Amino acid sequence: MIENGLVIQVEIPLTGRRPTAFLVLTRKALKFLRSRGVDTKLWNYIGNVGFEHLLYQVLVRWEFKKLGYDAHIEAKLPSGRRIDVLAVKGDRRIGVEVELNANVDLKAKLKVAEELDALYIVTSRSKFGEVRARLGKLPPKTHLYSIDRMLITLRNLGVKEIGINSSGRNKMKPMSGMRNKSSVSSEAGRR
Repeated sequence: MIENGLVIQVEIPLTGRRPTAFLVLTRKALKFLRSRGVDTKLWNYIGNVGFEHLLYQVLVRWEFKKLGYDAHIEAKLPSGRRIDVLAVKGDRRIGVEVELNANVDLKAKLKVAEELDALYIVTSRSKFGEVRARLGKLPPKTHLYSIDRMLITLRNLGVKEIGINSSGRNKMKPMSGMRNKSSVSSEAGRR
């Protein structure tokens, strides 16, 4: 598919380790898919913000959903402003803005914090210092993370609060009122 110009390989570092490789559809592939009646709206959206930007949105949304939040990409706030990811759980509203370009007006993006309990600006590891310098002192409720730190923080929160991690290797912690298998069998043996 690469040789035929249908996909390109894009490497994006998501952790402190080597980059992860993704295959991204090209315009030629999208044209072919549309000619076959395939809906390519998602890929048109990617064309507007870029694959890396959308990837960050999807990964952050997924981690919030695993934590029990109702999370949406490109959500509209009551003021009409849009936010890259909005995660809501009960009364708590957390917003995430993905910023991969330090040359845009970052201060204007901070205005959404007024409508949220917390705002996280997420960027790549390579742009972190540049975005940090451009933002200056962050207002209350606003935090800056590189994508790797954000994902690790959310995963650790999942382990701490609900006893799961993304690899699924550890088991759910019993919730209050639940019995584990050994306590049930020992009670049955006492009867």
